[in-house]
Amino acid sequence: MIQDIGGNLYFSSGAGTRGIYLLSGAPTTTGNTATLLFSSSTSASSPYDFSFNSSLTLAYVADDTASAAGGIQRWDFNGSTWSLTYTLGTGVANIGARGLAVDFSGVSPVIYATTAEASADRLISITDTGAGSVATTLATAGPNTIFRGLDFAPVAVPEPSGAALAALAFASLLARRILRRK
Repeated sequence: MIQDIGGNLYFSSGAGTRGIYLLSGAPTTTGNTATLLFSSSTSASSPYDFSFNSSLTLAYVADDTASAAGGIQRWDFNGSTWSLTYTLGTGVANIGARGLAVDFSGVSPVIYATTAEASADRLISITDTGAGSVATTLATAGPNTIFRGLDFAPVAVPEPSGAALAALAFASLLARRILRRK
């Protein structure tokens, strides 16, 4: 996964030193060096998607490892180092996660993820209230289908209805008549 956050590129790697990396700025030439933000620390880990809060002090990483270590990792930044706080399960033992989107707007982040089953994988949600937070299955992929990436879609701004525009025009005419009488 690669993301542009604040003009910098962030990416995950499931090979070599596994983890989340930062590439400062938008590279326009070759020879740029990536900085490891945090390593998922084991050769068995497999980080896929990730999401940061707006202040870049909290990160969630979808890890599709088929073990108790797989799931959604919560990483916290204390101002100098990132630390793995805990890993949230996907609701099925030894099943990790791949796609990830997090709603940071409330008191507790709400995590949406796709799971890593080989077939009939799931779309889940977890409200992060701590290490014991439980996954809720929202949907299961049908036959010959599998969920992968996950992202929020932009919200359309509703256009004013004809009735609302007519009421606004009437109010404007009424206001003009009142002003003319004075």
